[in-house]
Amino acid sequence: MTTSSSAAPGRGTPGDGGGPPRDFLATLAATAGEPAHPGGAAEAFAGTGAAQGADAREPHSAALLELVLESSPDPIWIKDLQGRFTMVNSAAAAVIGRSRRALVGLRDRDVLPAAFADKLEAEDLRVMRDGESLRLEEALFDAGRAEHRIYASVKVPLRAADGRIAGMLGIARDVTEHKAADQALAELNGTLEAQVRERTLALQQFAARERAILACAASAIVATDLQGRITSFNPAAETLFGLTAAQVLGCPVLHLHDARDLQAQLPQRLEELPAGTMPVLRPAAETDVPGIPVASSSEWLFVHAGGRRFPGLLSLSVLRDAQQQPVGLLGVVTDLSERKALEDELRRRTSQAEAASAAKNAFLANMSHELRTPLNAIIGLGHVLQQMALPPQAQAYVGHIGDAGAHLLQLTNDVLDLSRIEAGQLRFEAVVFELRPLLHEVLAVLQPQAEAKGLRLLAELAPELPRSLVSDPLRLRQVLLNLLSNAVKFTDAGDVTLRARVLVRDGRQVLLRLDVADTGIGIDPLALPHLFEPFTQADVSATRRHGGSGLGLSIVRRLVDLMGGTLLVSSQPGQGSTFSLKLPFDVG
Repeated sequence: MTTSSSAAPGRGTPGDGGGPPRDFLATLAATAGEPAHPGGAAEAFAGTGAAQGADAREPHSAALLELVLESSPDPIWIKDLQGRFTMVNSAAAAVIGRSRRALVGLRDRDVLPAAFADKLEAEDLRVMRDGESLRLEEALFDAGRAEHRIYASVKVPLRAADGRIAGMLGIARDVTEHKAADQALAELNGTLEAQVRERTLALQQFAARERAILACAASAIVATDLQGRITSFNPAAETLFGLTAAQVLGCPVLHLHDARDLQAQLPQRLEELPAGTMPVLRPAAETDVPGIPVASSSEWLFVHAGGRRFPGLLSLSVLRDAQQQPVGLLGVVTDLSERKALEDELRRRTSQAEAASAAKNAFLANMSHELRTPLNAIIGLGHVLQQMALPPQAQAYVGHIGDAGAHLLQLTNDVLDLSRIEAGQLRFEAVVFELRPLLHEVLAVLQPQAEAKGLRLLAELAPELPRSLVSDPLRLRQVLLNLLSNAVKFTDAGDVTLRARVLVRDGRQVLLRLDVADTGIGIDPLALPHLFEPFTQADVSATRRHGGSGLGLSIVRRLVDLMGGTLLVSSQPGQGSTFSLKLPFDVG
């Protein structure tokens, strides 16, 4: 049992229309003080007619009272001045867990726990002593339901005809579900209030973040209403335009633009409106734009407060409320002054670089041709001299002249090829040629050099190699000659091997792998990343025993790229190198 607490009657509690009517209480009060009758309300009120009048003696009145009490779902009980039950309806008896007849004549302490009974008897005594009603809520064990329930009860004094208090009447109503609903409603209200507080805090935080973003944004941010009047002007905008927010709020945003630029560009920019902006600015086709130039990420000429004009990139979007209705426009302005200056400088330097590159290529091409003519004459005359009968020393000199001329001619050809590649003037042919004869021809060209150094020049050609291919045989021969001549140059003993095999064949297309492997000096790992750069040498030692211009591998790499292939190298110092080509061909 829990301690009761006084409370005003609430909705559905006795005393506010939920219990017996006031005239019914008066009728009950009129019968107070009579002896207890175990037969129920009819017997309890029988025999009181002398005191109450002829109507009370009528049998049908007692029966009607009994019917009313028994039909009530609320517990109802009457006690005399000694606190004994004189009448208990079935609802009250069910709560206590006794029959109606068994309860008549008993006190609370006879049927309820002592502590709870003492509390009830004290309340009853207060009602009968003071002659005032008592309203309260209390939790008690409902024997009929075998659980604790909450009841709202009203206790009123019953008076005899002469006005004396003769007992008390109690009416209770089960408000457990109502209390649970009230508790749930209170919890819901508490939850809603917490959510409102959280939402309010979130909105405050969002507004604070928004203000911080606007304050820290590097670009000028300007917001307007639908009439083009400025409603927001962040610090970056103040710096960019030389105006404070207080000076521009409420002013037309057009005042920030150069008037002549605005007049010239506005008509054509109407065709460049971002999606969703035009219906906001021009609800009807005949309506003029209400005071703001618009275009998605377009360039405009703006005016600083000091009169300086500067180009700016304007990005425009529509501001909408929670119902997605347009409320204004948001413009982000980025100063393009520095970018324009950089673009002008870049264009100027690009133009200078292109002119210098064109002049260089023209110079190289012209000089290569100019050098080739006398070199061919020197080489030709040297060859003629070698056929003549000359003293041994003179014969040696002529041989050196021929070697130097050949070297200079190769260098000239490399410079010319590099200049053509960089200028995009190198053209490739697509002719049918036989692969094996070309490979053997390349090896034959380098055979004398290899024999002069005591090297073995080997060929490992896979049997599945196609007989004929479609490509530029001249460029393929140039690539292989360059790689093989380097291998011979940088190999002092051992072998130089040319390998060829098929990687993939798909109908009329084939992917070949061509390897040039040697047992030479190898390449320093630090030099590998720069090996294919122009004028780069694998041997950068002070002696430079092997010579060369450093253009060969750069040309090879670019030729392979132009042919749609790849060039890889693997090498270990002192163990040799392997250059691997992967080239696509059409089968002839």
